[in-house]
Amino acid sequence: MSSSGINLVSTILTDTQFNNVQSLELELSEDRTKLAFANSNGNKAYVIHLNPLTGDLNPTAGNQGNGVSEFTIPSSSNMLTGVEFSPSGENLFIGSKDDGIFFVEINSSTVSNNPIVGSDDYGNSYLELAYEPTGIQRIYAVSDDPSGTQSMGVLTGI
Repeated sequence: MSSSGINLVSTILTDTQFNNVQSLELELSEDRTKLAFANSNGNKAYVIHLNPLTGDLNPTAGNQGNGVSEFTIPSSSNMLTGVEFSPSGENLFIGSKDDGIFFVEINSSTVSNNPIVGSDDYGNSYLELAYEPTGIQRIYAVSDDPSGTQSMGVLTGI
């Protein structure tokens, strides 16, 4: 990025597994070792593993063996919305439009079978991690309550 604009430096990954993937949000982990996105017209979430020094693909990482981890989210609507890493970058939270927020343990490739309890009104939201001055870390989401009442929700203990 410069005063004259932004330029594409290089392509770090070209893969047919991403054909027809419609992503809404791209999220970088705090330690810069992972990028995550979800397929908004399906039930897949992806983590791209990066070299934190160069920003290039780490081709030996991931559960697909090519620098990519793929996760199937048990979403009834198959409409994933937002993604957010935990502060450690080891876990991923994924919103599902009609179901709520799902939890993924990246290293073990474990996906929760059910959304986080009480998150059903918050799945149709981009998720945002915040570091509070007190040291507490929270993930914020906005509800999509069918009654028309909007509210903000907070996940703690992450």
